[in-house]
Amino acid sequence: MKSKKAMLTVLFLLPFLIGLIGYMQTGMPFADAAYSSFVLYAVNPVSDELNVLIHIARWTAPAALASGLLMTVKALWRRVRSYFTLLHRDAFLLCGDTARLSQLQQLLPHAVLAPEGTCPSRGSCVIDFHEEEDALSFLRSHEAELRDRSVVLCSHNVDMFRNDSDTFRIFNPTELIAREYWFTHPLVTEAGPAPSLTVVLIGFDPLGEKLLTNAILYNIFHREQRITYHVFGDTALFQGVHRDLQLMVNDSIVYDDGPWTARIDLLKGADRIIFTQAPALNVLMELQEICRSDARIDCCGLDEEALSLLQGGLVRSFGREAGVLTRENLLQEKLYDAAKRLNYHYARLYGSSAGDRSAEKMEAEWLKLNAFTRHSNIAAADYHRIRRMLCGDRIREPDEEMAELEHIRWCRFHYLYHWQYAPGEKDSANRRHPCLLPYAELSPKNKNKDRESIIALNQALDEP
Repeated sequence: MKSKKAMLTVLFLLPFLIGLIGYMQTGMPFADAAYSSFVLYAVNPVSDELNVLIHIARWTAPAALASGLLMTVKALWRRVRSYFTLLHRDAFLLCGDTARLSQLQQLLPHAVLAPEGTCPSRGSCVIDFHEEEDALSFLRSHEAELRDRSVVLCSHNVDMFRNDSDTFRIFNPTELIAREYWFTHPLVTEAGPAPSLTVVLIGFDPLGEKLLTNAILYNIFHREQRITYHVFGDTALFQGVHRDLQLMVNDSIVYDDGPWTARIDLLKGADRIIFTQAPALNVLMELQEICRSDARIDCCGLDEEALSLLQGGLVRSFGREAGVLTRENLLQEKLYDAAKRLNYHYARLYGSSAGDRSAEKMEAEWLKLNAFTRHSNIAAADYHRIRRMLCGDRIREPDEEMAELEHIRWCRFHYLYHWQYAPGEKDSANRRHPCLLPYAELSPKNKNKDRESIIALNQALDEP
């Protein structure tokens, strides 16, 4: 932006400089030459002594002036339009330096690009910088203007739901791509026999890690399922952080240390192969030849031209950022609303809000929760999409298996966030819970809570 302004300034002054040199070549004193060059922007030459440079300046100066005035008028109009746009209650102020902001301006009906380095004090704010340090610096510099406003920070490095503010949200494209992948490319699409599947994940960059953690949370289809995840990449940190992770069923995670190219035998029998970075076209052609005909090879970022050269339907592309750049993904309004309704449903049943159905009370109950409990409600509401896909209308009357699958999901969520089993009372400070047990070992009362959770979600998500 700064370089563009500097270039426009130079172009505006260029006729003046050309004219100045031209007049001085005629022997005119500097002051007179400067005046004569200046008036070229509005009138004919003041001197009859003309040369090529003066001719160039006399024609370009009025054009530069007209262009400058036009740009000034356009800038003023943008400021006026932005001012009135930001008065709208659904207005968004877009701050940053990425091309994504222009896409968001088209996506959001009342969005305004903020002038560089500024933060007008109206409208919800979306902050998106190429460098994360610039985004954090912007937040610190405009802390006063952003206080009590809804803010969305675009970041590839911050988890979306790990904050306890109700006005500060994270838009993480990497996390969204991983989350949407398992909804748009599910391993199982309907209830049936227990699946026995092999999934190979090649690449453990931030996308690979999110794909694995979301698979753990969403790929829960049957109490006797057996899904084996083979992971290739640098998994040392993940293994260390999640060394006590339990999946509660026959699922397993195998961390392969060597290169995936040394495990062709594994690839031949895999049901799903996922590349977090698309390999060369000839590699994909070879894989199509050796993989099972019912397998799927999913590649992040594979372009349409390459995809068109791969016949057979085994290879698919996913992970285009444009696919997750939606208003809902940016603001998470529906998902948060579902989580709030779920929490409020429990508050009405068991808490201090019994019988009170006001929206204000629902928000008040939500604000009482810490970041972990909020995320737990969000994860429960999110998995309900999988449950609806599997069960259809049967979801209205949840059976024992549905309750067990909900318990497995709940346990996996807690284990991913470092909770452990301990008898006695729940201990949030030390992340200990007496219900982190196999479903069969739960008391009838706690088993019924899992069934009630599904009923609560049905009611919460059906309420107007």
